Amino acid sequence: MNSKNHTCLIISDGTEGMENQSVALAISLGFKTNLLKVKPYWLSRLFPTFLAGRFRLPLSNNDKNLTSKNFQLLITCGRRMAGISIGLRRIYKRNNKKIFTIHIQNPNVASTYFDLLVVPEHDNLSGKNIIVSEGSLHLVDKKTIKTAYDKLKINHLKGKFR
Repeated sequence: MNSKNHTCLIISDGTEGMENQSVALAISLGFKTNLLKVKPYWLSRLFPTFLAGRFRLPLSNNDKNLTSKNFQLLITCGRRMAGISIGLRRIYKRNNKKIFTIHIQNPNVASTYFDLLVVPEHDNLSGKNIIVSEGSLHLVDKKTIKTAYDKLKINHLKGKFR
């Protein structure tokens, strides 16, 4: 899959730290991002492996936008969003479409429900479709630190962090 020609769908419930990790992963892979904030439907959240994407139950408060486009890559983060990823993958498969699902953090369900899991090392998970990370994913580098530092304009600290 050529990332320059495709847009990645990131689904979030608005939790900023999880959104940041998802966006950081998509950007580092070279994808254009499309962030969609939703409120997960409670049944899909509580019983993701059994109910999500089945029996015509909703996945979220924004299912029309979830299913209206054809995305090749889906990134979700956190246990609350696992059901949406599982359900959307099932819906795509039922409609003879393909989507590659990446889930960040331990979803507390079997890794086989996702194409790829990215989990922090303290979750102690391993498997053929699991990538273990040290710390959380982010877009912080020397350039962004310098930009933030310059915006602060704290004169008495100048030169100490360059």
